[in-house]
Amino acid sequence: MRITHTFCATLLAAMLAGCGGGGSSSTSVPSTPANPQQPTVAAPAAYTVAPSSLTASAVEGYPAALDFKVKRAPASPEFAAVGVKPDSDLFEAGFYMRANADGGTDIQIRTSAAIKAGHYAGNLEVSLCLDANCSAQLPGSPFKLPYEVDVVPADGQVKPFSLTPLAALPGAEDWGTFQANASHTGYVPVILNPGAFSPRWKMDTPAIQGEQRVPSAVVTGGGRLFTAYGEGGNGGPVTIAAYNEADGSEAWAGNAKENLSARINAPAYANGKVYVVAGLPNTSSIIAIDSTNGSQVFNTVLGAGALNLAPTIYGDRVFTAGGSDDGNSGALYSIGASAGDRLAANMPNFEGWTPALDTHGLYAYVGGQLHVMDAATGATRAMIDDPKRDWNGPTGSGAPVIGSAGLVFAGNFGSPQKNAISAYDTVSNTVRWSSTGGYSGNPAYADGTVFVANNWTERLAALSELNGSVDWTWPRPDGESFVSDVLLTKNLVFVSTDRATYAIDRSSHQQVWRYRASGSLALSANGILYIKGKTSITAINLH
Repeated sequence: MRITHTFCATLLAAMLAGCGGGGSSSTSVPSTPANPQQPTVAAPAAYTVAPSSLTASAVEGYPAALDFKVKRAPASPEFAAVGVKPDSDLFEAGFYMRANADGGTDIQIRTSAAIKAGHYAGNLEVSLCLDANCSAQLPGSPFKLPYEVDVVPADGQVKPFSLTPLAALPGAEDWGTFQANASHTGYVPVILNPGAFSPRWKMDTPAIQGEQRVPSAVVTGGGRLFTAYGEGGNGGPVTIAAYNEADGSEAWAGNAKENLSARINAPAYANGKVYVVAGLPNTSSIIAIDSTNGSQVFNTVLGAGALNLAPTIYGDRVFTAGGSDDGNSGALYSIGASAGDRLAANMPNFEGWTPALDTHGLYAYVGGQLHVMDAATGATRAMIDDPKRDWNGPTGSGAPVIGSAGLVFAGNFGSPQKNAISAYDTVSNTVRWSSTGGYSGNPAYADGTVFVANNWTERLAALSELNGSVDWTWPRPDGESFVSDVLLTKNLVFVSTDRATYAIDRSSHQQVWRYRASGSLALSANGILYIKGKTSITAINLH
């Protein structure tokens, strides 16, 4: 129910009526802080409020919603009315309230569609009243609830922070596919100094009909980063776009498919070309694009369309998951990186995967099995069952990670719910060890150690590749959840939660850096860390 006419409203059994006002005469001033600190509020003992600060984004001309929940402590008296008073005219008059089953009160306040693009920050004053006239309140009420709202132009925007000259980072290579390379290790063999990190720029994506477009995971090459935009529908035609690493400006963009019902996977990059799979549910293509100007090099028809991870490039071939020509099963395709010729091998019909390759063979984790295959012919050498597979869960998610001495690590990654990581010995075709957990994304690997982010144990863990034993852990901050794959360097481990991105020192096992942006991660040959959020890409200078 929405209330607009009074400051406070009474609570009646299962239905709540709320109140609120448009605001005072003060107005928030737009700003663009490089790395604003997250404010915190200690909730009084008489009640809890979650979250402790509010963030939202909106497209210019459209409102944004800020939601929070207030819950009375068991020993506290019931509150009879609630008031929400903004400190500015940023918000619409009134707010929305609803009682929920756990005894809490859900509250939503919305920004005005008339406000201009900018960054706005302030506080909501929230009152929890013991009577309808609010002559008495719960202890600790009223309290301040901080908010931050970003309003972006419909065409998107880039905010510059520290545009230092680009320079190659010795030891780093282009982040060309999912988890950097054909082995999907997420490993970049460089030593970094956290004291040298600084935000470079942040790009907010363009919008269509008031909704910002959602970029895919990014890859980098030739001083540019590449991403793909969304599954058609309200998001418009599926698009591949290139941006300059130096300043986030658009280099080129083009529609991969004109049909609004088409869909597109994350791209891959190698040797001056960008490769992307796009199409309809019953047919798709792999498209090679010249990375310098966006022109098409070839378009090779595949089978049925499927939503999968980025293609994997190895040697002069591109390997990608997809659907079969008849649409009744999955398929693994090998495509000539220049000519576009294709070979296909049938696979179980699952989405959300990509193969891994090394000099010994090709590996795909699909349908609760590790498939060991010949890279040249697609012939199956072995299929090793996952002892921890959950047929009711996302058994096709993730990508194999190649370790040493024939070990391959795989599992149904990508979900904070029940899943597992298993170490497959591809010499003896057995499983060496398995670990059930809540792995939000793919692990990283280097130096005989597998680094995993586990939401069950609430820890980032370094596991021995030999037996899965825990070498060391870093505790996830309270109230946060891991959301990214793990990115690894010689001295640091990077991982994102739903609140921030962290760097953990591999020697001290301590947090040495934090930035308040989260999402999938990539590290370019120019030493730029990319944090790809839902509707933004943030670039961080690492040297």
